[in-house]
Amino acid sequence: MLRRAAALAALLLGCGDAAGVGDARRRDTDTTRHADAGDEVQSMLGALLESMSFAISQLYADRYDFLRTRAWYGNSHIGNRPVQARAYYDLARSVQPGTICEVGFNGGHSAAVFLSAAGRRAKMVSFDLAEFEYSETAQQLVGALYPDQLRLIAGRSETTVPRFSKRHGRACDLFSVDGDHSYEGTSRDISNAVGATRPGGTLILDDMQNPGPRRAFEESVRRGWLVEPRCVDGVPIDVSYVHRFDSSNVRRLNMSWCSARVGDVLPPELSVTS
Repeated sequence: MLRRAAALAALLLGCGDAAGVGDARRRDTDTTRHADAGDEVQSMLGALLESMSFAISQLYADRYDFLRTRAWYGNSHIGNRPVQARAYYDLARSVQPGTICEVGFNGGHSAAVFLSAAGRRAKMVSFDLAEFEYSETAQQLVGALYPDQLRLIAGRSETTVPRFSKRHGRACDLFSVDGDHSYEGTSRDISNAVGATRPGGTLILDDMQNPGPRRAFEESVRRGWLVEPRCVDGVPIDVSYVHRFDSSNVRRLNMSWCSARVGDVLPPELSVTS
């Protein structure tokens, strides 16, 4: 499925070798020094995600300055973090979710990773402000790669996620939280994600190197909302400004991400309404 998605992305976008799709099996020297050069999954993920980044940059760089280079400065994503993309892929493969949910769609990179891993029977619901015009294009692309599997709900997650769970119950098997990176915003998103995810389901949270999100995650664990926490900390990632095979002009990131299972304890505001 991943091979097909990578090839289809190249055809749909007409970006082929510009994104490295035509040479996805060659040595991937792009960004991390952590990727296995012989790993076909890593190469195919890179090709798929680079195709998406390339197309969006080509279409919208005149409107959004941060799209002028592939680093998307200030709006980076797992499409230019191969180690993290592979970690998300492996987690989704192990969970085999029927329903995937996420706060933070942006350019659709994480959605593509999760759907690549989960297979054709999986459904995905993404909650996003949809403040960038390119998010609609990304939705169309992911929808073409994974027909009838993605739904994008626009609006503030503090209202859209509770509305979703009120209508559908705790339907999510895997929930990715990557929205408001303040302590208050992350706390709210975690609480709402717990309310939308089945007990024993999995939450994964990005940007845990930031103090606000990390504090919110650790408090959720102490309160029993989340159990069996696992974190990957301080992974150095060099994001190339040019393309994924160029290591001469890079931006250094030190990334952390965490995952946990949803426990039996609900946040107080959810317990009242459950």
